[in-house]
Amino acid sequence: GFDCISFVEELSPYIRAIHIHDNDGTVDTHRPIKPGSWVIEVLRRSRFADLPFIVEAKFDNVTELCQHVNWLKNEIKRK
Repeated sequence: GFDCISFVEELSPYIRAIHIHDNDGTVDTHRPIKPGSWVIEVLRRSRFADLPFIVEAKFDNVTELCQHVNWLKNEIKRK
C-alpha cells in the first residue's frame, strides 16, 4: 500500500537532490530506470527543476551511462 508519489510529495520541501535508479522493491539493485517509471513523473515536476539529479544506476560502460543520461534528459523535457 506504499504510495511513492505521495511519499515524495510529503518530503518535497526537504529534498535538495535526487538520486535516480530503480530496484526490485526488495533489494537496492541500482538498475537504470525504464520508460514508464514513476520516477520520470516526479522528475518532471517544476518544484524539482533546479535540483541536481544524480544517476546512481549501474552500467556496463560509460557509453551506456551517457546514452541513459541523454534518454533521461529527453524524457524529463517531454510532457
